[in-house]
Amino acid sequence: MKGTSGAVAVTTNQNYVFKGKPYNGAFTLPIALGDDRLIGNPYPSALNADEFILDNLSTDNGGTNDRNIFNGALYFWDHFGQENSHYLAAYVSGYANYTLMGGVEAISNDIRINNNNAVGVKKPEQYIPVGQGFFVIAVDAIKAPLTGAVVGGGIVFKNSQRVFVGEGATGTNVGSIFFKGNGKTKEKEPGDKRTKIKLKFNSPTGYHRQLLAGVDERTTNYFDLGFDAPIADINKEDMFWTFDGSKFVIQAVNNFNSDQALSLGVKNAKARLVTIKIDSLEKLDEDISAHIKDQLTGEIYNI
Repeated sequence: MKGTSGAVAVTTNQNYVFKGKPYNGAFTLPIALGDDRLIGNPYPSALNADEFILDNLSTDNGGTNDRNIFNGALYFWDHFGQENSHYLAAYVSGYANYTLMGGVEAISNDIRINNNNAVGVKKPEQYIPVGQGFFVIAVDAIKAPLTGAVVGGGIVFKNSQRVFVGEGATGTNVGSIFFKGNGKTKEKEPGDKRTKIKLKFNSPTGYHRQLLAGVDERTTNYFDLGFDAPIADINKEDMFWTFDGSKFVIQAVNNFNSDQALSLGVKNAKARLVTIKIDSLEKLDEDISAHIKDQLTGEIYNI
């Protein structure tokens, strides 16, 4: 829903009326193999994204379904540009991602519109607020997934996914973030105890990308449905995790041991300096160090 007609400030309140009975109980929405679909939280309560993902993955992948309905990643459109505009060129936005490993922020890099490489400030967390929309994709991330094929089918919603969680950010993956509007949210107590590293890529011409790598004992160094998020859009200059022949923005592994090595891909339009830095660390032991190794020169950088 857009605002009222005329030049109305973003801060001006506007009432909307929803008619009809709120959704309750279990139901499905169809998605065909090879398609993506815009859906959302249909309930008058928060939706547990982890339970939603698991209910749409097969039991072979730790889920509750008899098949893999989609690839296990959720894509949230984050609009962080001019909000009171009806002009497409003013839509400065990008896709934030969420999996069972956690969330990463959006980058404005849609080549169809005004992609100015701005960075979102919201990261999806475990709980999806009332009315929040997102995309799911019924496509395999790799040609021969080790964890079973995505086949499409009925996207499963049910009451067991519903929780009573107020809207708010935690920074530790247990919040409920709404991706429209700039209202401030109340911080909650931390809850996710898993180790995570978030990297920030800055390109020579100003492109940015946030990547997440985290530890979960249920995962491997290969493609894990529900944990690894295939990249939805690639800039002219960009960075991504690379494994199993595909590109990702979120990668989950089962350890951060001293011999753990994760492959990064960098796309550069010109031969200029790029910057890769630590964006944030969560629950990382003090005796763990992180390095970037240049595969061409063999040089190692301690970050």
